[in-house]
Amino acid sequence: MAAVRLLLRSHLLIFFFLFLSFFPLSLSLSENEALLKLKKSLVHTGALDSWVPSSNPCQGPWDGLICLNGIVTGLRLGSMDLSGNIDVDALIDIRGLRTISLTNNSFSGPLPAFNRLVL
Repeated sequence: MAAVRLLLRSHLLIFFFLFLSFFPLSLSLSENEALLKLKKSLVHTGALDSWVPSSNPCQGPWDGLICLNGIVTGLRLGSMDLSGNIDVDALIDIRGLRTISLTNNSFSGPLPAFNRLVL
């Protein structure tokens, strides 16, 4: 009886770790969509040509991203000749985002409500 319990526990533990291993993949897909939504809101996005739907942001050559353990933690988009309005709703969906650099670009419109980004 004890052997059956031990076997059952080990199977549950293996299942749990397998389940967790798929979690970052689903998170990356969400980040991918959010980043592409941000790109779509901008103009002159030639510097972001590496941002394509068919690749993972932290595993592919996505320019301007800072990643940690497969999660986007920062955007380094300074001096990329970007313009347009920044879509804060897209940034909200990037859950691991901690830093943003947008210096030396030509954004227009009102300053976005960055206070909607919650750590």
